[in-house]
Amino acid sequence: QALSNVSQKITAEDSEASGAGRISIHWRWISAAAVLLLMLGAGVLWMPQTISAPHGEFASVTLPDGSTVELNSGSELQYSRLYGVTNRSVSLDGEAFFSVEKGQSPFIVSGSGASVEVTGTKFNVRSWQEDSQNEMEVAVVEGSVSFYPTAEQLQSVSLERGQKSSWTALQKQPTSPESKIVGPDFSRARASF
Repeated sequence: QALSNVSQKITAEDSEASGAGRISIHWRWISAAAVLLLMLGAGVLWMPQTISAPHGEFASVTLPDGSTVELNSGSELQYSRLYGVTNRSVSLDGEAFFSVEKGQSPFIVSGSGASVEVTGTKFNVRSWQEDSQNEMEVAVVEGSVSFYPTAEQLQSVSLERGQKSSWTALQKQPTSPESKIVGPDFSRARASF
């Protein structure tokens, strides 16, 4: 009888331990799946949005903050999925006309080693990455911008309405602002170069 009681207690303890083990393994799988989902979600957030204008066509896009961008043929614009939340930065390969809405943080266009920073204005940027000299050109239609080599923000020049400037990797600072009349639309701004 005593031996039977001990055997029953051992069996009961084993079944409780195996049940707890199953629950522990089950929670491990749930935890691993949750971590994997969080990692995938974070990865998707860090992947940039890309807008392209096929060769021979123009493309127009409205960014999450209401700013608009008109891309010239063969141009590409990239921005973070967190655009407007963490920053208002875009990357350009090609040519685009920007109409920027005022915002809390500055709007920054980067490409070919230089950047343009504004808070609310209209301007045209040409920055083809295939250029051998990494050249960027900026023409301001309305408002003002700060134009500088990305690695040397202190070497900036200020451009106002009707002015343009350019920069290449061979220069320390963008060219002095040059008066150039540019129109309020993309075709005229593009023709100004």
